[in-house]
Amino acid sequence: MKILRILTVIAIVAVLSVFAGGYLYYASLQEAAYKKIERMNYSYALSTKNHIDSFLTRNLEAVRAMASSEEFIAVLKNPGKAAVEEANTVLDNFREAFGVSVCYLMDAKGTTIASSNRDAPASFVGKNYSFRPYFKKAINGPRTVYMAVGVTSSERGVYVSYPVYIQKSDEPRGVAVMKLNIEILEKALSADIEGIWLLTAREGVIFASNFKEWRNALLWKVSESDISKIAETKQFGKGPWEWTGLERAENTNHMVDKSGKTFFFTKIAIDNYPEWNIIYLTSIKSALTSYSAPFTEKSGFIILTLCFLTGSSVFFLLRKAGREIAEKKKLEDELSESQRKLSTLMDNLPGMAYRCAYDKDWTMLFVSKGCVRLTGYQPDDLTGNSKIAFNDIIHPDDRENVWRNIQYYISEKKRYQLVYKIITAFGEIKWVHEQGTGVYSTEGNLMFLEGFIGDITKRIKADEEIKKAKEAAEAANIAKSEFLANMSHEIRTPLNGVIGFTDMLLDSSLTEAQVDLAGMIKKSGEALLALVNQILDFSKIEAGEIDIEEIDFDPELIAYDVCELIKPKIGVKQVEILCHIGDNLCSHVKGDPLRFRQVLTNLMGNAPKFTESGEIELSLDIEEEKDQLIKLHAAIRDTGIGIPEDKLSVIFEPFRQADGSVTRKYGGTGLGLSICKKISNLMGGDVWVESRPGRGSVFHFTAWFKKAEAKMSKRVAPISLAGKRVLILDDNRANLDILKHVLESAGMQVVLLMNGNNVLPALEKASASKEFFDLFLSDIQMPGISGYEVVQNIREAGEKFSGLSVIALSSLVERDAKKCERAGFDGFLSKPIRRDKLFQMMERVMALKKGGKTDDSATEHKIMTQYSLKEELKRSIRILLAEDNPVNQKLAGMMLVKAGYQVEIAENGAGAVEKYSVSPDDFDLIFMDVQMPVMDGMEATKIIRTKGFTDIPIIAMTAHAIKGYRDKCLEAGMNDYVTKPIKREHVFEILEKYVFTRKK
Repeated sequence: MKILRILTVIAIVAVLSVFAGGYLYYASLQEAAYKKIERMNYSYALSTKNHIDSFLTRNLEAVRAMASSEEFIAVLKNPGKAAVEEANTVLDNFREAFGVSVCYLMDAKGTTIASSNRDAPASFVGKNYSFRPYFKKAINGPRTVYMAVGVTSSERGVYVSYPVYIQKSDEPRGVAVMKLNIEILEKALSADIEGIWLLTAREGVIFASNFKEWRNALLWKVSESDISKIAETKQFGKGPWEWTGLERAENTNHMVDKSGKTFFFTKIAIDNYPEWNIIYLTSIKSALTSYSAPFTEKSGFIILTLCFLTGSSVFFLLRKAGREIAEKKKLEDELSESQRKLSTLMDNLPGMAYRCAYDKDWTMLFVSKGCVRLTGYQPDDLTGNSKIAFNDIIHPDDRENVWRNIQYYISEKKRYQLVYKIITAFGEIKWVHEQGTGVYSTEGNLMFLEGFIGDITKRIKADEEIKKAKEAAEAANIAKSEFLANMSHEIRTPLNGVIGFTDMLLDSSLTEAQVDLAGMIKKSGEALLALVNQILDFSKIEAGEIDIEEIDFDPELIAYDVCELIKPKIGVKQVEILCHIGDNLCSHVKGDPLRFRQVLTNLMGNAPKFTESGEIELSLDIEEEKDQLIKLHAAIRDTGIGIPEDKLSVIFEPFRQADGSVTRKYGGTGLGLSICKKISNLMGGDVWVESRPGRGSVFHFTAWFKKAEAKMSKRVAPISLAGKRVLILDDNRANLDILKHVLESAGMQVVLLMNGNNVLPALEKASASKEFFDLFLSDIQMPGISGYEVVQNIREAGEKFSGLSVIALSSLVERDAKKCERAGFDGFLSKPIRRDKLFQMMERVMALKKGGKTDDSATEHKIMTQYSLKEELKRSIRILLAEDNPVNQKLAGMMLVKAGYQVEIAENGAGAVEKYSVSPDDFDLIFMDVQMPVMDGMEATKIIRTKGFTDIPIIAMTAHAIKGYRDKCLEAGMNDYVTKPIKREHVFEILEKYVFTRKK
């Protein structure tokens, strides 16, 4: 009975506790809901404030640009009819471009002299708004944002004004104004907003809101005198301004309307415009209902359920009391059985379980039978140190280390893991792995250690074998790298002979059949060279020895070069090659042009194999920018046979293709895509493919590069190669014969050497006889003295040979450009060498030596490579752009400059004639707008041609894309015709056709 009474009391207390807990839970839930709604209110208000601040700042910049228009300056100086029309045109352009309702220009007295009004053209002209604050502030200098109801239109608007200066040192002579429609802002800010937002003036007038009923109303109840002051400003129209009925609840951040509805209230001032505030209101009732309704609707059910459960628990406790003795006996029996099973399990483990004292002897308190297999000792031998202490079993070399490590882990109260050696009872040395932990009393005092020790001798021996094998593999890898470097030289050298002598053979008199056979030999040699390059690249990638350089290059030029390179692979197929360059692509990045070109060439080179008709397109643009890095994204799209979905990942594995028959039908090693993927990964990007059978494929390639400063190249006069004296050093006779044939065919005098030690004597002899050499071509890898050492000796000779241009010729796998630059070379070309690239390089380096550094002689000289030749050419091109429209001037000028060209602008045809006539040698091409004031493009072109300037390419730019218009441009003396808006790829095609080819 006593127990029953105690349990009854406990049950009553439990029920009361349930009711108290339910009430406290409800109160805490309501408090949490209040805080959550307050945070949400502030977040929405802050977001709305930021949107409005950004909206106003963005449009201020637009008005600043509008205020700098030359047409405004002209009309303020002389407000004649023509000047007003020009100013109106500018205002029309800005109003349409920015989608605003009104743009206008006021003179210094506040009278509107030019206007563009979407709804009522020129309705502002002649009106005087000098009383408006946006005019008063702007005419004194500062830019201004003013929100008000229009005097003419009676519509709400945001007036953004900016002073107009005729000269920067003078006072403002006028004010440019743009009126923004506030309804656009309201619409943008009202999406996905649950509460009510208000844009209020300092006077309390609600200027904008997503709640239509309160627009132009008063947020607070104000006096009649305050209403009179609002009316005097004329800022918010003529009224009346009704009160919303909102009043602030005492000592809270709540507001109550006329109907008694309560709102959470949040107020934030707009940063740059403190006279304006954002108010955000959220209904408390609806908000609290959404957060706490699930509890309040079911609270009674929950409490009854808890009471029922409590009563049931009391019942079961009473029944349980009668069974406790029997169950206790049963549990003791089960525990005894469990301990027996645990002991058996521990004895059968392949190791030793233990419990020991925390002392230097590691005195064992318990040891499992596994210690016999591990140490050769019986459990009784170790327990209590009866025969031997466990510390004596630990190898002497490891005892101190074991003690020190366990001390550390125990001090940190962490589990420990140790690896050390032991000496068994039979004198055998074993490696063991021990893991254990300290066992602590309830007061936190350490009582003993317990854990498990296992034998890992076999694993340690296996690791040692692996380590030895790894060292052997690394040694073999080094040997392989040395072998690859040597093999590259040994393979490329005869291939250079095959390709070079075939070129010589094709230059001679051959029959048609012999030309075909020689051409096949050359193609086979080039195919073999490509195969060797792939295998060597793959080997270096697998060995982790591929290097990524960081030099400046133009990705656009490489993209176009790759497209030109694969055109011969199209043959007679009806396939069009397209190249699209994004307008935002910069003209310079810092990275590895060879690896970038290699991936593009491989991906583009695959497309013609599998495309019988349609098109192949290379697109290149910027995907992402951050800090000093830029991510390029290239997409190669074709209309070929496509790839099955289950093969899309397989094709990037080495020696794998989508179909085994592909190799037999189309050729290939199956290494190209694998190399592309690995190179892209090294460059921080990736390669992947999207494809469907029968619908073509799109291969994507991304890579990260560093940003590079745009540089304008020196304009150097071309140098004729005829009559130039060239000294060539190469230990391979075939290479010398090929180079001799190529250079002598261009009219040069050639001296050949096969030993680097003979170079300085040959130069001394030439200097003594006044028959100086103009150029020195040197191989890099040679027996005895290398090409690096030869050139270093030449440079160390001082001024005597400072005018000698030196070009490196290399067939090594390693990247030699930087090393050659440090040695003193002016240029670098990889073998086998294309004749046109060699001639371009020779002309360029000799021209620079002759005095082409006058523009930037103080800057550090960089070595010239096969990639920099065309970049130098591109950056040296100067374009004269004749265009009267300021917007088109900026757009076209920015596009051309970003692409790497030098641009000068003429505002009409007369200006173009004058600029070109004064310095015709400064320009390589003219883009001529057809329709311009003063003098149009047709007339300007005729005048330039009549002055005898027949060589300069003149390209018409016009929006008249109609049949027959092109013929009119050509008849006027223009070379070609492009329609507006001009695209970057069209510009490159024009330059390739009329400038690059001529400069080469």
